Amino acid sequence: MNMVQEKNWWKRIEEEMRRVHRCRMKAVLTLWGIGLLLGLGGCAEQTQDAAGEESRTTEQIPQSTEQMPQDSGQTGAETEQMAPGSGQTGTGTEQAVQSSEGTGVETDGAEDTMEAVLEQALPSVVQIYHGTPEGGHTAGSGFIMEMTEDTVYLCTNRHVIAKYDDWDVYFYDGTCVTGSKAGTDDVYDVGVVAVDRTAIPKKVQEKLKTVAYDLASWEELGNAELPVGIVRIGQEGNVLHMLTGSLLRKETEFLWGRGEKETEVRMAITDGDSGSAVFDENGKLVSMIFGCSQDAGGERDWGVPLRAIVSCYEKITGET
Repeated sequence: MNMVQEKNWWKRIEEEMRRVHRCRMKAVLTLWGIGLLLGLGGCAEQTQDAAGEESRTTEQIPQSTEQMPQDSGQTGAETEQMAPGSGQTGTGTEQAVQSSEGTGVETDGAEDTMEAVLEQALPSVVQIYHGTPEGGHTAGSGFIMEMTEDTVYLCTNRHVIAKYDDWDVYFYDGTCVTGSKAGTDDVYDVGVVAVDRTAIPKKVQEKLKTVAYDLASWEELGNAELPVGIVRIGQEGNVLHMLTGSLLRKETEFLWGRGEKETEVRMAITDGDSGSAVFDENGKLVSMIFGCSQDAGGERDWGVPLRAIVSCYEKITGET
């Protein structure tokens, strides 16, 4: 083999080696690509499963049509535990209207932040609690609507107090007294609990406040967006959380109800917020939280309109 032949021979060997190397690399890349696709497929499947699970969860809310006006705010855990009522006590409607102008939690307004407004509202808010035979509990929020000479009247949701007649009521300083269900409304998610005033220590009575509201001003609001907030307390009187947001529509159609109009708010409400008073930036009551719903537009938070709160309260307390 001469020199030229030897060079050609080595050149063919090198070309063959490069060809084999390229084939191996292609095989490796192909296997790696298949593995990547399988991995992504698994992730996609998991994502779809998670999305399906989330979809199933959100769909459950509007499906409970009958319960939605009651449970939607069911703001979670309470909902399944919350309960029915009867029992009546009461005062007339005139006293309820007077309380709106009297000892409420009104503030100066524009200069106060919403957090400061909610801080001032604490003496008017309560937690309503009842243990269950299974060792659990049902609980919700509420607020002082009226104080007469012998009775303190609290507003909350119908679905909160539906199951039981007697309730533990915790005030903002941790004082606990027993309250009894005075009644509930059949259409709006409104219930009333009555507390014997003599059961409340006098030093606590002196600090309690009724909520302030102005129904005439509320009627003139239109559907303008307003800053609002809620405050929720625990059994020791501690603040569990303050939420701020917006009142989007004073009254709008509520698809899961019984033909009534409800107030729509944006506030990211959570379990236990049912029955919370919704305050505007002046510290006045404008609504009461009762639930949330899910639709194509996302999550929507709902409250009972002020007009309905007042009329239901007057009807319930005026029944005796």
